[in-house]
Amino acid sequence: MVFMGAQAELIVPYDPDERKKYEERDGSSIFHQNGYSVSLWHGIYKRGRFPEVAVRASLKALGFSVLISDPGMPTEGGYILTHYAGKRRRLDAAFQRMFQWFPEALITDLNRECDDLKRSVSGNRGGGDPDLFVFSEAGDRFFVEVKDKDEIKEKQRATFASIARILGCDVLMARVKAESGARPGDGLRLVSRPANTRLQPTALDPIVKRRLKRHVSRTRPMQGFTEILLQME
Repeated sequence: MVFMGAQAELIVPYDPDERKKYEERDGSSIFHQNGYSVSLWHGIYKRGRFPEVAVRASLKALGFSVLISDPGMPTEGGYILTHYAGKRRRLDAAFQRMFQWFPEALITDLNRECDDLKRSVSGNRGGGDPDLFVFSEAGDRFFVEVKDKDEIKEKQRATFASIARILGCDVLMARVKAESGARPGDGLRLVSRPANTRLQPTALDPIVKRRLKRHVSRTRPMQGFTEILLQME
């Protein structure tokens, strides 16, 4: 398994008018029901984590279940993996939730390595979790790091590679893009990301396509996502 952010990005369109309504806390926004709990809209998340919410809405529209990297999410909608060292130590419910998907021993090994990596990069054990954990009843599971206009940070690159290697679970990178009239689940596409160059909308590495396809169930709700991937052959 690999961290694929260095190879490709999943482009997720959104309607800019719907983003505006969501960030103004307008309940009529199509993103409202998939939104970030209003009680958590403060500090760096004062805009309600719109990029993560938009990607979550698209993946849910395609039949996936999606957790956000935040222990404060209600109705068991959040998760902890390598972030929040204190909550990990206290076995917070959001941390224990991941034991359903990965052996506790592997998660312990992962955190031992990631804590050392994060200290070497920033001097602390904070951060490091991908924004989303995605899964389905068919057994699909993968992490997604969401970006708007920013890029992957050094700490993220290091921890994501460890997550992929130790847990055997891919980490994908998604980028939101404003497109008038876009609806959740529509127009998703992969673009390749050659090393040390700007993002190019070219043919995706066949290995990366196969890895993403493997996460797609044969059940009917996933057919739209399968068709998107097949169009890139």
